[in-house]
Amino acid sequence: MIYSFILKQVIMKKKVLIILTLLGSSLLGFSQSFDRSVLASDGATSTDGTITLDWTIGELATATIITQNGMLTQGFHQPTLSVSKVLTSNKLADYYQIQVMPNPVSTYLNVHVKSELENTLMVDLLDLNGKVVKREELLFPYNPVQFDMGTYPSGLYVVRVMTDKNEPIKMFKINKSK
Repeated sequence: MIYSFILKQVIMKKKVLIILTLLGSSLLGFSQSFDRSVLASDGATSTDGTITLDWTIGELATATIITQNGMLTQGFHQPTLSVSKVLTSNKLADYYQIQVMPNPVSTYLNVHVKSELENTLMVDLLDLNGKVVKREELLFPYNPVQFDMGTYPSGLYVVRVMTDKNEPIKMFKINKSK
């Protein structure tokens, strides 16, 4: 008699477990799914071949983290970042030998370019704001370019060498002293 009572209890527990398992799995089938969404006054998604831009206006940014590698703004609109194509250098610098001297400079800055490529080159002298202070065009065969730095205030400048199609070749940081 005691054995039959224990047997009934075990069978009852198994039935309860089976019912709970079926009930739980059926609830999972009807559960809601959560998709990312944002409430904002305006926004859109634009795609142009390899670039996709998502933007919104009027949402809160809850935190901003700034490091040497970049800035992360955590808000409600956080699209998935995926890079499908990285801009690659065409390694133009490998085909040119460029010397910029002297550095630091006080009077004349000389730029020498050697190459077997017969491209027209542009040599720009830029201030640190990116403004082109002086531009020289180099035709093949390349003659040295000379910038009169005596007329410019002391500070840092950039010499940028690029093709006539605005393809960058190389950049140099120049220190102009008195």
